[in-house]
Amino acid sequence: MSVLTSRDRGFTLIEVLIASALVVSVIGGLAQLAAKGVAQSQAARTSGGALELAQGKLEELRASPWSYDPGGGLVSDPALAESPADALSADRDGWCDAADEFGRPLARTDVGRAVYRRRWFVGRFDAADPDTLVLKVCVQSVTSALAASGQPDACVSSVLARKP
Repeated sequence: MSVLTSRDRGFTLIEVLIASALVVSVIGGLAQLAAKGVAQSQAARTSGGALELAQGKLEELRASPWSYDPGGGLVSDPALAESPADALSADRDGWCDAADEFGRPLARTDVGRAVYRRRWFVGRFDAADPDTLVLKVCVQSVTSALAASGQPDACVSSVLARKP
């Protein structure tokens, strides 16, 4: 016959406290991991939308007429006029616009609802070569963490050459 002592009947209070502390630590770590995942998902969604807007504007600029006519005259769209040097860092009429959360363009009177600010730069690749342009488009979300720092969420660039 074996005799049960008080130690063999269950868990002590210290063992329960240690187990509880471990469980709380694990749950706290998982909650923090979930919160980071949600934040990263939101950042990816914002960056993806910004990149799509930037690429769309770049393609619009690249599709603008920039060539020679059959008689050798220059053909160029007014959208490809050279922009001010600070067009990517400040709102300049003709080189910026705003979009809502779905990427739809907003009228000038509606910019208070803007989620994205898109700016673009058109300049010469080389001062001596009037037939080659550099196109740069940057989009910044007004709600992203980068907005406070002034950094864009997405930037794309390309070179456009006039072909005879």
